[in-house]
Amino acid sequence: MQPSQEERCQFYNATGTLSQRAEMARLWQSIVPEEAIACPFLIHGMLAVSALHVAGRRPSHRFRYERCCRQHQNQAIPEYRQAIQTISTDSVGRIFAMSYLVSILSLAAVSDNALRDEERHTEMQTSIDDIMAVVTVIRGIHAIVRPAHLRRRLMNSPYVILLTGHSPLSSSQRASLPAHVPSRYQMLRDECLKDLIAPNDHEVYKLCTEAIDLLEKVHRDVFSVKPLEDAEFSYLVKWIALVPSGFVTLIRERHAAALVILGDFAVIFKWLENIWFLKNWAANALRAIREATSPAGREWLNAVSCF
Repeated sequence: MQPSQEERCQFYNATGTLSQRAEMARLWQSIVPEEAIACPFLIHGMLAVSALHVAGRRPSHRFRYERCCRQHQNQAIPEYRQAIQTISTDSVGRIFAMSYLVSILSLAAVSDNALRDEERHTEMQTSIDDIMAVVTVIRGIHAIVRPAHLRRRLMNSPYVILLTGHSPLSSSQRASLPAHVPSRYQMLRDECLKDLIAPNDHEVYKLCTEAIDLLEKVHRDVFSVKPLEDAEFSYLVKWIALVPSGFVTLIRERHAAALVILGDFAVIFKWLENIWFLKNWAANALRAIREATSPAGREWLNAVSCF
């Protein structure tokens, strides 16, 4: 099944920013549809994202397009999961493109463009489980490009544009953060961790410190993109992919310190909320994190709202 030219343009408008459209046009309008002839899950992924985008832009027809989004997701995801099990250098581009679409759909579930309750057609309240779903998806994407031979293949293909933001910037490319931002990170290290972690729990302290250090670097990478509105969301979500697995376990276990750090990560999304699938992402995520953490953790999260 091939998408029409109108559907291709709609999908492209849904995923690109002004500065990326020239570079990504050939990929999404020519290369991906051509390769998708033998890869139906990729076509269904494109149509799912397109339908979700239109649902947010046409409120009077929102139910129709949400249903369309669900139908295409249901057809795409099982075959995509099966393909991940046998990735080769020939298929990695198509699979990585699909992983990009899946990341959009998972991030959108935390935004104001989230799919509504299918039976009652009412807005869904963001939960910590929605954020954990994003964590699972992003870490899965990182696993796809971890093998050196697969990453080399992507680097030497048109799909390389999708790797934007996945690699750290050099020291010469990085801008200095406003003074209050490093101060916040230092406060997390010096005061927050001591407040929320038991004195003898050295492993938890180490995991949280590593997560803070990495978040500060990622924060600087995002801030270094000029104009900031053109930053790819991958600049930010790579933090999820790179934090230690033990830290992810702490989030799942609702450890207060880990949730506070996750809240600092979430608030950076305010910079990227011009992207339709990240609309009000920071506020929705912070609300869910606050509900999941302890009273002591909420006190630290209250300070992050002005971060």
